[in-house]
Amino acid sequence: MGVFVEHYARLSLAFAQSSSNTKGVLNASNFLFAYYEVSHQIDSAYTYQKVTIAAKDSLFSQEKNRELQNLGFSVQLRQQ
Repeated sequence: MGVFVEHYARLSLAFAQSSSNTKGVLNASNFLFAYYEVSHQIDSAYTYQKVTIAAKDSLFSQEKNRELQNLGFSVQLRQQ
């Protein structure tokens, strides 16, 4: 069963990456990180941990940009 889980998690990650779905990348890579960590495959766990961290950083950056845009829009509305 583990081989199928790993296979479909990797497919999910590849699809998320190809469609620029950062949240999907985060979910799939985090799952793979945990899967390999529990399986004591530290090198693979480390690889997917790096992908997870990069996806989190990207999502955080996107959210901050959105917050700044909303703040700028609110200021413009008040000025009008």
